[in-house]
Amino acid sequence: MKIFLGGIPLGCDNIGDEAILACAVEILRRNFPDCPITVCTADRENTAKLLSVETAPLFGFDPAASLEEFQRLAARHDLYV
Repeated sequence: MKIFLGGIPLGCDNIGDEAILACAVEILRRNFPDCPITVCTADRENTAKLLSVETAPLFGFDPAASLEEFQRLAARHDLYV
């Protein structure tokens, strides 16, 4: 199962959102240890480094990230959180 996290502006230096994301990733890994996780984030490099996840553009907040790109990425995942 591939997991896709997004829908809120992650990677924007909001310490509360980043703490929630870190906890969500930890809970998902504890319950689904072999499942890859992709996170939509404004700070792709830092999020990938800190949480050891795949990253995607912050759809809906990044003008360069198109709806079609989001749809293709979402279709490759089994769960959207």
